[in-house]
Amino acid sequence: MHLQEIENKMASMDVKSEFTSKQGARITTIFENSYVLKKFSPNKSHKNEWVIEYDVISHLKHNSIFAPSCYGYRVDNTGAYLFKEYVPGKPLKNYTKETVLQLALMFSKFHTAGVVTCDAHNDNVIQTLGGKLLFIDFGKSTIFKNKNLLFYFTAAREIFFIKTKIIKDNVVYKDFFESYMALQPHKQRRILGAFFSGCNRILHLRENFRQKYKKSK
Repeated sequence: MHLQEIENKMASMDVKSEFTSKQGARITTIFENSYVLKKFSPNKSHKNEWVIEYDVISHLKHNSIFAPSCYGYRVDNTGAYLFKEYVPGKPLKNYTKETVLQLALMFSKFHTAGVVTCDAHNDNVIQTLGGKLLFIDFGKSTIFKNKNLLFYFTAAREIFFIKTKIIKDNVVYKDFFESYMALQPHKQRRILGAFFSGCNRILHLRENFRQKYKKSK
């Protein structure tokens, strides 16, 4: 469907919900008929974010990877607009052995396709009404055409943030990590393991420093 047709349809739809980001720069409107409109205010430059999200979702769809449809974006003097599919669902509070296997498979597919979301946190992963896990915000993602050292570092960093911002439970995380690593090709598994070990130490040191700094203030 052409973007103009979608805009015209949205104009006649009932709004299900609407919320503004903490910084007040982004307004997200969810319509009853499975559409989402994201708008950034005109004094913010977020065109690249919309282009990235559109390109990444197109790339995932081309590789038959489950993702919300992205219909297009528009930027003018009133703001930057992104038109997406709305998929009902909600973030999980607690992950089970079954859901961490889904999570491991989802991120394994992303990374195999060269996509690192760079925004792995609990609000960006929902469980749909059909029980499938879905990542919903690719605005900060990167597509790596080559599996170079930067890719391995960025992917390892993402796995670390899944541990700290999505799963949190160390026992459940162990199931996730083992499942994720088992899905990687043998050579890639060894490289990712080495990068994750180094990344894990660095980020833990940084987090400990932050906590000590907060206590000292």
